[in-house]
Amino acid sequence: MDYSIILNNSFKWKKNKEAMKYLKIWFLINLISFLVYFFTISDTINKIYVQIIMKIYGMSYGILLMGSRPLIEILKFIAEVLPQLIITTLNQFPESITIISITFVGYFMILLIQGFFSVLILLKGMNFYKIKTAPFNATKYVKLIILQILSGILALISYYDKRFFFVFIGIIALYLIGIITLISGIGIILLLLALFLSFFYLFIVIYNSIRLSMTPYVFLETNKGIFQSLRDGWNLTQGKVIDIFIALLIIGVIFFVVSRSIGYIGINYFVSSLIYMLFSAIWMGFGAYYYAGIYSQVRKRK
Repeated sequence: MDYSIILNNSFKWKKNKEAMKYLKIWFLINLISFLVYFFTISDTINKIYVQIIMKIYGMSYGILLMGSRPLIEILKFIAEVLPQLIITTLNQFPESITIISITFVGYFMILLIQGFFSVLILLKGMNFYKIKTAPFNATKYVKLIILQILSGILALISYYDKRFFFVFIGIIALYLIGIITLISGIGIILLLLALFLSFFYLFIVIYNSIRLSMTPYVFLETNKGIFQSLRDGWNLTQGKVIDIFIALLIIGVIFFVVSRSIGYIGINYFVSSLIYMLFSAIWMGFGAYYYAGIYSQVRKRK
């Protein structure tokens, strides 16, 4: 995989008028939603957040005092205190349920709209690499979301690799038996064993995620269904996991360095947020063409 070509072409979005148009719309949606939030409900949300954090600290102190007690008693304490924490916070801010509900719904809708335009930018990146894409509309967008959710689930359970699938089932069984027998010493041992195996299984999930990472592009290129795209995406990446991993690692390091550098800019919250939104828009174009470049090279090496 030629990473230099992928990186160089990741700036080509600036020369595509349609990609620039979609990026401007994406940025405006982000900007308007932030301004509405900042000048309306941000103060109330921050007050609720501070109260919850203070109560969590209080609950944590209570847990520390119980440090020598059995785990089951500590879990009971958390189960009793946590609902009280939520109720007292809601009582302190009667309007909090309405505000949080509106914020959640609004944020969810904004994510969906921005996601739609981010896919349109990605399609332009794929077209740049001479990849003909299938017609894209709201229906295909919903299917794409379902595909990505399923991709995460299938990666978690190792659906396409039966050896690791049975390992996953075994770990779940250990957790269940451990919880059921928690009051005895064997339960704690089983839970610790399950936790130990889960750490190593995490690497399998990462491997599965990389194997399925190209499925959205397969789906956008073709008119195939969700499950066929998942299967084709899995087959497409066979023998290319290390190349894809390195490509993802490169863009991950770039994002970490640049975003951290922006985070160190000593300006107030409002200005810093605007700067970060501008960076996010630029990164959206860069990322779309970068990932399209990865898919283009993986696709050529069938």
